[in-house]
Amino acid sequence: MQVPASEDDVDGFGRWLVQWFEATETAYYCAADFPHTCSLRGICSCILGGWFCSRLGVGDMDVGAPPELLFRWDRTAHTDKEMLTHMSSMHRTWRGVLKKRNIADRNKTNRSHQSMSYRKGRKSHYQLKDDFRLAHDREPNRVEIFKIGRCKELPDGNEQWVDDESRSRYERMIQLSTPSLDSESGSTPISAEEAFVLVMGKDRSGRIRCGGSRETCRTWYGTGEGSSSTDYQQQINNIENTLRIEVEELRTEAHRRDSEMDDMLRELEQLRKLESEIDGIRRQMLQMSTFMTQF
Repeated sequence: MQVPASEDDVDGFGRWLVQWFEATETAYYCAADFPHTCSLRGICSCILGGWFCSRLGVGDMDVGAPPELLFRWDRTAHTDKEMLTHMSSMHRTWRGVLKKRNIADRNKTNRSHQSMSYRKGRKSHYQLKDDFRLAHDREPNRVEIFKIGRCKELPDGNEQWVDDESRSRYERMIQLSTPSLDSESGSTPISAEEAFVLVMGKDRSGRIRCGGSRETCRTWYGTGEGSSSTDYQQQINNIENTLRIEVEELRTEAHRRDSEMDDMLRELEQLRKLESEIDGIRRQMLQMSTFMTQF
């Protein structure tokens, strides 16, 4: 018994199948060539432009599990190998498409809960930096990149922020990095980078806010600077201390072996002296024995 597929599933799969045929330049099999093909256990069959295709139902499909391919057709030497090859490849590719859609939907849901959202779409931070560099002939700091990504300059000169949280944090950064006009105020302005870290928090390992996808704490701060360099420098110091201890242990072991070698050389010298003395005694005894045999 054939399981019908919904119109949305058939249309979506049909559009993808046409793209798959064009990308792989693969000629598929006409449905009339396989009159005994059937669908079992949620596998949907459909006819698209006279061509036969089959897939698991989207609603019943576990993206993480391998699809179960259950087909029956007239077995010949030509169809056995090629049918299985094409069907398996098509199912694996379609499963990958569904997995990517699932990830995209999950990311879309996660973005809906975020505050201070990025308003430049697919435009990367590197492109924002390039545009700023062309317009102002200097490198932008992270405070400026933060504003560009979340604030729109209106034609009337006003600013349109994505949310109040972004505006509040930007104003706090500017307040910390701008000298106060009040001479009685004892506050000392800090750099834009320090103000950004103070307001936004320390950068996590493997991620630099408003820095770019390729930036890490090590590439951004280097050694001995920034919020993450302390841990990195501490690791280097620990390794150096460990190596220093190992070198001292090796030196101590070498001195001990040298001392043992000197003791062995002294003992060998004493044995040689003793052997020389024994040879002298033997010669004396031989002389005495020769002398006594004369009488």
